[in-house]
Parts: sequence; structure tokens; C-alpha cells
Amino acid sequence: MSLITVSSLAKSYGPTDIFSGVSFSVVKGARMAIVGPNGIGKTSLMRILVGADEPTSGTVSRTRGVRIGYLSQEADFKMQGTIWTACESVFEHFKAEQEELHRLEDSMSDPNADLDEVMERYGKLQEEFERRGGYTYTTKICTVLTRFGIQRRRLSTRSRSSFGRPTHTRISCKTFARRPRSASAR
Repeated sequence: MSLITVSSLAKSYGPTDIFSGVSFSVVKGARMAIVGPNGIGKTSLMRILVGADEPTSGTVSRTRGVRIGYLSQEADFKMQGTIWTACESVFEHFKAEQEELHRLEDSMSDPNADLDEVMERYGKLQEEFERRGGYTYTTKICTVLTRFGIQRRRLSTRSRSSFGRPTHTRISCKTFARRPRSASAR
């Protein structure tokens, strides 16, 4: 079964054809590499595969549920703050949900609040928050950064701009830590 099927793909920028007639499929478990000289269209092809760009002609079909990771050649964030804040920014939705959980906790002690309504809302939000990894996202960040050789003690003390380009690339990998687990992956 093919996870990705590419048929007669072409990409042009104005009158310049970058590539044409590209067809292939990727089956589950396959490993592949895209290699070639500069300007041949490797980045354009990857951007089309991940849906960040449109082909001039041809089609890309993905099996439902397939997600493609892509690490851009250039870091796409401003060099401000710490490595930790860069990675944590991916999980802003969890921080907002945590704030809502805390607000609901405070409401539980309010004598004027409808306790049944507050408890029901709290229970639903907490269950969803836990199911999606809200209580473990900081551990996930630490795990990913440790795998990239960035020590925990350096995460919140050094600015991103004080690290070299290889570390900037590693920080860009935060995108891959973002993937939510589906209910069936448990």
C-alpha cells in the first residue's frame, strides 16, 4: 500500500521548468533520499510533498492520516528568547488550556458558581488535556532536545542566538515533537 503517490509532477517558476514528469510512490516502511545538485528542485519537491507549495501540474496523493515531516534548510524563527521558549511555543494551546483548568479550579471554591456545571466542564477539559499530552509536553520537549544533544541545564539560560547554526537546525526539529498522538496510538 502506497502512503504517497506522485504522478507526472512538474514545477515551473515563470518560464523556467524546475522539473517535470516526476512519478513515484512511497510504501510503508520505505526509506528514500532526494539527492542532486543545487537548483534541481529538491526543496521545491519537498515543499510540494508537504503541501507548502503547489505543483505546476501533476498530482500528489497521500493516504488518509499520513503526515509528512519537513525540516526547512533555514530556521524559520526569530533569534530571541531561549531554546526552551522556542520549543514551548509549539505547545501554546496547552498553556491556554492549563490556564482554563486553573480558572475552573478557582471557580470550584466560588459559592456563587454552579458547581455541577464547573465540575462537568473541568472534567471534560481535563480528560481531553490529558489524552492529548498536556501533562507530558514538557517531558517530551526535554526528551527531544536531549536526543539532539542539547543539555537540559542549557535550555533556559542561553539565548538561541548564542548557539551556532547546527544547534539552530536542531531547534527547528521542535516541529517533529509537536505531532499529537492519535487515540489509536495509545
